[in-house]
Amino acid sequence: MKKLIAMFLLVLGIVGCGNSKTTTTTTKASTATTVNSTTNKTTTNKTQSSTSSSKTTTNKMQTTTTTTKATTTTKATTTTKKPTTIKQDTTTGNVTTTKPSEVNFVTECSGLNESISAVWNDTNGANSSVYYKLSSESTYTKADSELIRFNDTKAAVDIVGIKKGTYDVKIISGSNQTQIITNIAVQSQDRSGYAHFNNSTGVGAYNNDGTLKANAIVVYVNNDNKNTVTATLGSKTYTGLVNILQNASKSSYPIVIRILGTIKTNQWNSKSDEPRLADNSNYTSSQDTAFFTNTFDTSQGENLVGLTVKLMDKKAGKAYNYITTATGLSKQSDSSSSAKTTTYKGNDYPNAKGTVYDDDSYTNMLDVSNAKNVTVEGIGADAVFYQFGFTWSSCNSIEVKNIKFTDYPEDACSFQGGSNSDVNNVGNYWIHNNVFNKGKNNWDVSGERDKPCGDGAMDLKFCHGVTAAYNEFNSCKKTGLVGGSNSNLTKDITFHHNFYNQVGSRLPLGRQANMHMYNNYYKDISGSCLSLRAGAYAFVEACYFENSKNPFTCKTSSSYANGEAKLYQNVLTGCSYDSSDLKIGVEVSSREETVANSCTYGTTFDTDSSKFYYDSTNKVSDVEYLTSAEQAKIDVPILSGPKGSTLEGAISGGNTGSGSGGSGNTGSDVVDENATVLDLSSLSGDLTGTKTVGIYTLYPGTKKISISNNKVTVNGITSTKALKFSGVGSTKDCYISFTISEEKTVTIIATSGNSTENRTLNISNGTSVVKTATAGTAATITTFTLSAGTYYIYSAGSGIYVNYLAVS
Repeated sequence: MKKLIAMFLLVLGIVGCGNSKTTTTTTKASTATTVNSTTNKTTTNKTQSSTSSSKTTTNKMQTTTTTTKATTTTKATTTTKKPTTIKQDTTTGNVTTTKPSEVNFVTECSGLNESISAVWNDTNGANSSVYYKLSSESTYTKADSELIRFNDTKAAVDIVGIKKGTYDVKIISGSNQTQIITNIAVQSQDRSGYAHFNNSTGVGAYNNDGTLKANAIVVYVNNDNKNTVTATLGSKTYTGLVNILQNASKSSYPIVIRILGTIKTNQWNSKSDEPRLADNSNYTSSQDTAFFTNTFDTSQGENLVGLTVKLMDKKAGKAYNYITTATGLSKQSDSSSSAKTTTYKGNDYPNAKGTVYDDDSYTNMLDVSNAKNVTVEGIGADAVFYQFGFTWSSCNSIEVKNIKFTDYPEDACSFQGGSNSDVNNVGNYWIHNNVFNKGKNNWDVSGERDKPCGDGAMDLKFCHGVTAAYNEFNSCKKTGLVGGSNSNLTKDITFHHNFYNQVGSRLPLGRQANMHMYNNYYKDISGSCLSLRAGAYAFVEACYFENSKNPFTCKTSSSYANGEAKLYQNVLTGCSYDSSDLKIGVEVSSREETVANSCTYGTTFDTDSSKFYYDSTNKVSDVEYLTSAEQAKIDVPILSGPKGSTLEGAISGGNTGSGSGGSGNTGSDVVDENATVLDLSSLSGDLTGTKTVGIYTLYPGTKKISISNNKVTVNGITSTKALKFSGVGSTKDCYISFTISEEKTVTIIATSGNSTENRTLNISNGTSVVKTATAGTAATITTFTLSAGTYYIYSAGSGIYVNYLAVS
């Protein structure tokens, strides 16, 4: 057990709210391609990744400030002023800045978990830029411009996808001032729990060190481009957030959806079914149209297009199927729906009596099927999904983080397989650092009236390998199921460091599953906390229960075994039970003590290292951070929820419009911000005549130069287009040329056109070959230095792809 309290107390960012209004879009990673959808011009964005350095337990930073004159260059070359010290309180996470007399414009800076957050004064944030590097390295990487948000007076950035280490960040304001913040301590995410148990490849689009997986497609989404953003998955391009995610299974590469600000949609106008119940007539067929047609409100502006909407009329035996359009609904079909009746309870409607048909709804759901290696993440602390939610069906390796879910009419974020046979094949879900606020359903006509506050915040069934951690649940009514019915199998579930704040019940309601709960904080729970049924078995370790009803309960069944809990070092204060018959759970005095249970997945799973992350030598749960229950009460409200910067009224930097992920330019923003990359985005097919692209001249001569889709990734650089030489070249025929006025570093990635032999590129000064670059059977990188002069690059043999070329 690694007790790394300092690491986790560093994660608190600056919490707030703001809406992003950019129309930024899609990039491709490991070095990702960013595409401007209004102009179809592509620029390049290097994936934020670097190597680890020594362990750091503080977040004290020294700031070195330089100022540049307003010139066209972005490189700071002026004097160093006195440093500004920026400190973060390791208990509260609050950031304070001590300024010298000189002007320093960065006001806040924090190293978080695999990210860095900063805020600075800037009246021209649209023209600002941010670079970062490991403190031990000499060259900077440029942060994606979409990660910068700004308003009239300030700008903010959240650099994501970086591994643990000590970093320096260089911020160049819109007025061309430069400030460098050094020695920023970045920690790792806590990957404890079943989602990562025996998983070496990482969950979602990220590796286990926090960097993006190779060739990951990065899509930036905000409320303005939610229906126009595009991404190329496989051989097709898909438009809109919903359409991209619903076709994520088409992609051979990981996908990360980065959310900027609040993504909104509308839902049904409020409607009551009280009139049909007033005389207990249970409505007639003539009332059918009145009760099962309705309109969407328009208070949130344009809908999120493509969401699933279903209304189920159980008396008529119909389900009315819609999808959302930009301005309303589009009816897809009417399908059969089996009849089902429900007895109204006294608290449903005061004048409703007897049995009525259980009409139901399924509203504003983003249904994703068969996807894998997908991350949906909020950028900063102000990313919100408003009035819609997710169901992930038969998906694998999914991460959802740093998002606020609010007013969802159905589920906020749920995961499921199709049947018990899917349990071992569907899973590895990591849901962390989110906020689940109360849902809202304006048009719930089900007999139980159980959806006015939405349905489940996070439900799980027919799946395995789930970690829900550092989430905050506020005033939810039905928080989470593990297993939808007594016969549903689900296995290997971890809940840790979650804050259940004034919620109703289901924390979770578990069936037929093995679960581990540790360091959760349950506060003012009005219904019940853990409800274990049908053979469910939970190991509940060092959790804090305060002023809560029914901490551990179970409903028995004649057909299924009772649920059970092993309770170790938990604290209950001010708690009560509705009935003594509801109490379950066995308090143990030692971690390895056994408790009789009927769990399908091992009656002693929590002490079996083949089934559980158990340190058999020290006899403890092998997790990153496990404290006493009393300490968890202090930690969890601080550590839970989204982290990062927030900027009220902010819009985002970067390209505007929608773009095509996966198609576009060669290469990425190179490490040196002043590098010049050969950009092939405006070219296609066979070149005719001389072409000038920036500093480069492309000359086919008597041979052939063509532009080819040829995707490779080498040393963190990804290219999706290549220039192909189809013949032997020279300084007179079939070449790329460029001129430099001082010594420069040249980087070339090249691939042989023959799968069984390497080939060679010549680099000539016009008189003789001064360097060569290898074009391997797999893409090969070559880096060298050239002095001032004019140079020609050409093939020493036919069939060579130049995947990437940069001069820096």
